[in-house]
Amino acid sequence: GWDEPTCVQYAFTERVAFVATLFFAVMAIIGKLMPKLHDQGWDLKFIVFMLVLLALMWAPSTIFDEHGYVWFARVFAFIFLILQQIILIDFAYTMNDYLYKFNQWVLLGASLFLYAASLTGICLMFVYFKGCRSNEAFISLCLIAIVIFTIIQLLSNPELGHNLLTSSAVASYITYLTYVAVSSNPTGERCNPTLSDSKDTLAVFLGMGMVLISLVATVYFASTSMTQLLNAPDGDAEAQSPGNEQLTRDLLTGDLDQPSAGVAGTTSGRQSFNVAMRDSMMGSSNSAIVLYFNLVMLLICQYWCMVLTNWGDSSASNSNSSPAAGDVVMWMNISASWVCCLLYIWSLVAPMIFPDRDFS
Repeated sequence: GWDEPTCVQYAFTERVAFVATLFFAVMAIIGKLMPKLHDQGWDLKFIVFMLVLLALMWAPSTIFDEHGYVWFARVFAFIFLILQQIILIDFAYTMNDYLYKFNQWVLLGASLFLYAASLTGICLMFVYFKGCRSNEAFISLCLIAIVIFTIIQLLSNPELGHNLLTSSAVASYITYLTYVAVSSNPTGERCNPTLSDSKDTLAVFLGMGMVLISLVATVYFASTSMTQLLNAPDGDAEAQSPGNEQLTRDLLTGDLDQPSAGVAGTTSGRQSFNVAMRDSMMGSSNSAIVLYFNLVMLLICQYWCMVLTNWGDSSASNSNSSPAAGDVVMWMNISASWVCCLLYIWSLVAPMIFPDRDFS
């Protein structure tokens, strides 16, 4: 059930996320139509943001809780997780190609390390999170999935890009998601030793610290990588060029509004390149990158709102040392691990099912 402080915290977080969602939706439209306005007038934008937030403080809670906005946030936060998984799998394939050319022993060592970490995590979960059927089922399914996609990968044609490093990376990732799921099980301390009502300061600090670190890392890395992913759905080399990557970084750091006049004689070479690249890519034909950037930020808003409110779960345990515990967060994370397995297995079997298509 709810206690009053938690109710206030969740209500405020949901209102801030709702206003941020509106903000990035409007910025996406502006960025598509007039991309040069993206980094202008931030004083006015901030004032409008705060006024809207202040006005919504008196709005009915049913607009933002499980009867309204929270379900929108859950759906799009889950979409955000799926995009993260696509990027992870693609990155693992890329790293395998790089390490294969660099040093095959390093490739083998990295794969064995990730598999060892995954197996160790599964063993520890069987030891410390036993006692209820749901946890034991989640851990068992994780182990079975790893065995299945590893066998498929080993039996597949290596020329299609299937590799042990990708399998080991996915294994480690779904093991992590399974741990998050079982450690969020609100059943009780009998099957979840991290669930405690203790007021221990260190436990509370570590619990909230992990949430903060993960959010900061998510905002920076996901905003750059996902913008590139959405901007080039067909693998367009031009859309994934270093210029677009630099433009995305400028969107994050606020460099788009720097003057371009007289650049050649007064700025460094790197600054000249940044400004020239910005001026050449901010035309209407490439304004889509600003649109996609703001859409990614909109998705991130939903994700951090769900993380900070236990995915909007009103039945959460409210444990001090396990701030992210509840039925919804448990099922969201275990579902994300299953989706990741399906995505990777599809990447393995798709070239066999459709041999005439180019999956490179």
